[in-house]
Amino acid sequence: MCIRVFYVNVHGPSVQHPVTVNPQGRASLAGLMVLVGALGMTAIWGTAAVMTGRPLGWLALLTAADLALLAHLAGAPAGRTRAAYVLLGLTATTVASNFLLSAGMVGQQVGLSPLQSAPRLSLDLAWLLAVQSNGPLDMAAIAAAFGLAWWWAR
Repeated sequence: MCIRVFYVNVHGPSVQHPVTVNPQGRASLAGLMVLVGALGMTAIWGTAAVMTGRPLGWLALLTAADLALLAHLAGAPAGRTRAAYVLLGLTATTVASNFLLSAGMVGQQVGLSPLQSAPRLSLDLAWLLAVQSNGPLDMAAIAAAFGLAWWWAR
C-alpha cells in the first residue's frame, strides 16, 4: 500500500513522495489499540458488574463492537490477524470482568474491595461463582459476542 504525502521544500516547489507503510507496524498498532480497548472495557464492565452484582453479559456485545472498531481504525488488515486480536481481547475482557465480579462477591462478604480480594481469590472459586452468576441470557450474549466479533473483524 502506498500513501502519497505532500510537504513543502524550502528550497523548491512542493514535491510529491510516495511513502510505503510497514504492515507489521500497523499490526503492532492494532494490537496495542485492542489491548488498550480491552483494558478500558474491562474497567467499565467490571465496575458495572460489581456495582449491580450481576454479570451483565450484554456488555460483551458492546465490547466486541468496540474492539472490532478499534482494530479497524488502527488499520489492521482484514482477516485472521485482526480477528485474532479482537477475539483475544474479547476473551481477556470477559474472563477479567467475570473474575472481578467474583472477587467483588467474595470481598463483599469479608469486607474487602474487589481489588483487595482478587489476589486472595482462587481460580476454582472464581470459576464456580462465574458459572453460577451467569444465566442463560448472559451466556447467549457472550456466545453471540464471540460470533459477531469474528464476523466484524474479518
